[in-house]
Amino acid sequence: MDNSYTSCEVDRNSKDIRLLTLQHNNDEDIIRCDMQTYSSRDRPSYTALSYTWGVNTMHADIELNGFKVSVRENLWDFLHQQLLHGNYGPFWIDALCINQSDVRERNRQVQMMGSIYEEAHRLLIWLGKESDDSNLAMQALADWEWCRRTTIQHLFATEGKISDIFLARGTKSVVTWNSQQVCGILSLCQRKYWSRMWIIQEIMLASRIEIHCGPKILEWYKLEQLYYYLNTQPNVQKDMDTPFHNAVRASPAVRTSPVMSIVKIRAVGMPTAQLRRWHKEFSIEDLMETYSDHECEDVRDKVYALVGVTTCGFSIVVDYRKQVKDVLLDVFYFSSTKMAFNECWDKDGLSNFGRLLEKVLRVPFPEPELQFHINHSYALTSEKLPKYMQKKRKDREEFGFNMVYGAGEFFRDIQLARRNTSYAYESAHTQ
Repeated sequence: MDNSYTSCEVDRNSKDIRLLTLQHNNDEDIIRCDMQTYSSRDRPSYTALSYTWGVNTMHADIELNGFKVSVRENLWDFLHQQLLHGNYGPFWIDALCINQSDVRERNRQVQMMGSIYEEAHRLLIWLGKESDDSNLAMQALADWEWCRRTTIQHLFATEGKISDIFLARGTKSVVTWNSQQVCGILSLCQRKYWSRMWIIQEIMLASRIEIHCGPKILEWYKLEQLYYYLNTQPNVQKDMDTPFHNAVRASPAVRTSPVMSIVKIRAVGMPTAQLRRWHKEFSIEDLMETYSDHECEDVRDKVYALVGVTTCGFSIVVDYRKQVKDVLLDVFYFSSTKMAFNECWDKDGLSNFGRLLEKVLRVPFPEPELQFHINHSYALTSEKLPKYMQKKRKDREEFGFNMVYGAGEFFRDIQLARRNTSYAYESAHTQ
């Protein structure tokens, strides 16, 4: 175990997590942190960090529990900025609060990440240091609701078209949204952060979200206001002939950006905590298709990054010891088992999902093998489901559509049987 973790071990069989606190330091270039372990009963209110790890070639040092630890540059920039803000935590930061060199711990903590983000007091999105007029863009978005409201009020008051003006917050002066602000907003929407696979779970589960970029801070609801404006007020938009509105309407960069996709699924749907109580989480099939182009360092995280917000979260076990192909088959058999359990077997749909998994996980899944697993999954579920349902008949009504709440045992039986025959298939075709 790394030295910095010896004083704050976690029990792999519990819901323990580590939290990091920054130490006040007069020297801005030295970052010192304390990290402690907390159980689910005694942990304080904390902030969960959502950010990009950044390139692995750029590093800086911090002091963690008295030991020097190398972190990637983007994380160092975040910690440094929080010191400047006087925000000392505690924080949950995956790169530090999980011992990444301990695979068993990593498996357990990643499996818990959905609840870690859901239980956080807030989610802090770190977009990185100031660049590309980000300060102007963040301020423009912060002033968005005031400008939108006063613009509409002016429109109805004058009963005519509005020129390229907005009323500034708290003043009677008139200001314009210039092209520099527009370009800054477009640059924010195109930052690498928004294409991370992990942010889907992190953002969807958060109770409150703040966006930080350099020294500027923006509440998440400002992006929701922008989304609603772009998509629900076409008549008002027609009468707004300003550089800002024209640029946003004409450019697909904002409307089709990953930002608006994430804002939409969070803003239009109910909070995922409520969805979970009503057994209506998102399906992994839909999310993998929608966010197939999102990125992650480990291709297995294309699946593991979604387990906290999908119906498969109770059935697919995070295990970084598995090969990518084995993760593919885990998800494939989960989907087929769900179909069988809900009496909606769809061979074509399962075939299409197999093709999607092959594309997303970038691992070969040739047609003969795909068809073998379709037929084999059907045979397995047809054999085992009647016996299982007889055993669980009294609970069937409680399970409803989401089999995972009561059928984890059934799914694990299917997975075990699948692995045995998968090995036989692979052996027969490699001789």
